[in-house]
Amino acid sequence: MKRKAFRTISVFILLAILFVGSFGARTLATSRRDTLPRSYSSVRIQPGDTLWSISGEYCGSSDPQDIREYVRDLKEMNHILNDGSLCPGAYIMIYTVRR
Repeated sequence: MKRKAFRTISVFILLAILFVGSFGARTLATSRRDTLPRSYSSVRIQPGDTLWSISGEYCGSSDPQDIREYVRDLKEMNHILNDGSLCPGAYIMIYTVRR
């Protein structure tokens, strides 16, 4: 019985550490991005546009990690579930970072 209780407590502590660690890393990563002022506007989707191509144009960086984060932000801002849901002629919100 003691062994089972010890194992249960150990698993709980491990999960708590993983949860707090991942939350802290995400908070730190987003806080650095969010400290710079942003300017918001809308963009009309053209045939052949992808979130990656739009992000590459408006992200302000050629670093793939920055573009990946921008794509994630666009999905969240525009409630996009998958990349294939962009319809030519539709508008999405974008932002530019003012440095």
